[in-house]
Amino acid sequence: MKATTLKTAKQFEKLKRAKTKDTISICLLSKHVYLGKTNQNNLCLVVEVPKKSNSEVFEKKIGKVLLYFIKNKELKISNKARRADVVVIELLDEILKTTFLGFIYAFLQKTKNSKNYIMSPKEIEEYLLDWVSFFQNVKELSAKEKIGLWGELYFIVTGK
Repeated sequence: MKATTLKTAKQFEKLKRAKTKDTISICLLSKHVYLGKTNQNNLCLVVEVPKKSNSEVFEKKIGKVLLYFIKNKELKISNKARRADVVVIELLDEILKTTFLGFIYAFLQKTKNSKNYIMSPKEIEEYLLDWVSFFQNVKELSAKEKIGLWGELYFIVTGK
């Protein structure tokens, strides 16, 4: 199945919330890449990385995203369990869901086009940092700003 943001959104909708704080419900998206939900119902991208990675376990907040690396995490899919090293990118603000879906799509394209591009937690972190400006604080426009934008749009569309 070819991944699109719409299909990915539908997969997230079907995915159930994790049952405990230390677990993530996951479903396979692509080879070694999973969609996930935490018990707080936060959306996640879970990427399995080679066990030979020399990275230390870490957790970093980047904008409205939490990035963490876990060694020897149990992965369960269809009642089959195994252990793997994973990098988890967790969205902390539901408002940025569309941006997160775009990030996931771009991530899949990047890994598909270059088989060895993203192999370590550090490379995944660097790729996320390229997107960091999209995951910064979202400022709500004031009523005056909204009216001004609608006014500008009116003049652009009507030419008056």
